[in-house]
Amino acid sequence: MNCISKIAVAVAGLLASNYSLAADAIELNGKNITPEQIVAIGYQGEQVSLSKAGVERMERGHQVLLASAAQGMGVYGLTVGVGWNKDQPVFGKDGKMSPELRGKSELFNRDLTYTHTAAIGPYVSDDIVRMAMAIRLNQLMTGHIGIQPAVAQMYVDFLNHDIVPRVPARGSVGTADILPSAHIALAMMGEWDVTYKGKVMPAADAMKQAGLTPVKLYAKDALSIFSNSSMAVAYAVDVANKTEHLLEAAPKVVAMSLEALNGNVSPYLAQTVELRPMPYVAEVSADITAQLDGSYLWQVDDKRALQDPLAFRGSQWSLASAWDELHDLKSMINTHLNSSDDNPAIVLNSKDARQTYADAPQVQKYFVDGEYSGAVFSASNFEPVQLAVKMQGLSIALGHVSRDSVFRTLKLADPAFTHLTRFMNAPENHGHGFGAIQKTFVNLFAESKALIDPVSLEGVAVAGYIEDTFTHMMLVGQRMDTVLDNLSYMYGLEMMHSAQGIDIRMRDEKRGIGAGTLEVHQNFRKQVPFVAQDRPFTKDIEAAKQYIDQL
Repeated sequence: MNCISKIAVAVAGLLASNYSLAADAIELNGKNITPEQIVAIGYQGEQVSLSKAGVERMERGHQVLLASAAQGMGVYGLTVGVGWNKDQPVFGKDGKMSPELRGKSELFNRDLTYTHTAAIGPYVSDDIVRMAMAIRLNQLMTGHIGIQPAVAQMYVDFLNHDIVPRVPARGSVGTADILPSAHIALAMMGEWDVTYKGKVMPAADAMKQAGLTPVKLYAKDALSIFSNSSMAVAYAVDVANKTEHLLEAAPKVVAMSLEALNGNVSPYLAQTVELRPMPYVAEVSADITAQLDGSYLWQVDDKRALQDPLAFRGSQWSLASAWDELHDLKSMINTHLNSSDDNPAIVLNSKDARQTYADAPQVQKYFVDGEYSGAVFSASNFEPVQLAVKMQGLSIALGHVSRDSVFRTLKLADPAFTHLTRFMNAPENHGHGFGAIQKTFVNLFAESKALIDPVSLEGVAVAGYIEDTFTHMMLVGQRMDTVLDNLSYMYGLEMMHSAQGIDIRMRDEKRGIGAGTLEVHQNFRKQVPFVAQDRPFTKDIEAAKQYIDQL
């Protein structure tokens, strides 16, 4: 059976296997996968299937790639090496994939995978790895990558059998996540460790138990698996999802603190913020005031300050900034998920493009003649700098959100601002109250400030000074994950103070709080009881964070 016949058989088998899946499987077609679906595949283990049109595009792209090599065109990662070795031939100019040349190509792919399996731990979470694999599988459906159908089938099988390659988290400089993602290729070859049924085991053992056979990589397969940014983009999807949750919870946190402070609502009025209609400010302000419906804060109180500290009366600005950055990041993520970031780039149905460059012999040489219309172009589409910069922008905005929480919480413990007890002590408690707890969120804020420091410009040229750009996008995502985790703790600690303040204030003043804040307060108290006497706080802090994560 010749190479093309083998591919046709593989495509037919791939389509048949996908059509037999459950009807509620998430179909990947290379065009409209959403971040929410990627999260569902990663965290909930949703099954996947491939669209018929996407599989056919993938096959055409693979055929264009092979045809380019067969007509004597040097193809990066197929007929010649990669990086500094791009001038080193893998095999001669006759690139027709005979059994002999296929054997050489398989050997090249094996060695390429071996030498790039060089990342180091700790390991990326299984959820993120599943998300990265789903992202890459959807990109394969664009047809612009040139991978063989058997590899796509392996992605499907790994996801649907929940076989998760163990991927070390460190080693990417952010111009494609080559070293971490090489471990996925090695696992598909049956030569690395995976997590399967809750246990870490050799990939070969897991595949045997699942009835799978390791894939033999050839042509541009290895490069297609690991020369891309799917791992970093999986982090981007994850932190965007977590950020959105925290930003949706933030108005409830701020409203609780305003209730505890006896704060002034006027900075959040629609008539106030519309005088400077910056993006998202009106929406955030409305979400905060909606929590305060029926609150005593709308009634006259001569003891209420005319102007509150800025962290209380200005929180809408930092939150709006975060929403603005998040919106832009999610827009870029959506584009990336349904695009190809490959080098070389496979162009399909290129007759019009060929005509456009009729007078450019250098460009003409990249086009493929014969049954398949296409071209193979050198590209730098793997460059994720726009995504990395947007992630850093969001990270900086989250720093401002975190700072506001820290300063609100500090002031809630100070009777000069609340006119309540020092450190939110219950009146009957003559102990230390929330005095020492301040060190925790100050420490978290210091850590977050250090992690927010932009790193995308850090790096040195590698691979013979050819690869002289870097974004460290995986590192940006990993840092952001910690910043978000810290913010969850900070919000939990802030709510411990605000709930305590509300209890103390309402005990004496007998005034009602808002309908929204009342519900939040009652639910919070189910997890973190009122502090009537000093007690160990570590478990309370964890419970408060858990409440924020579920809010």
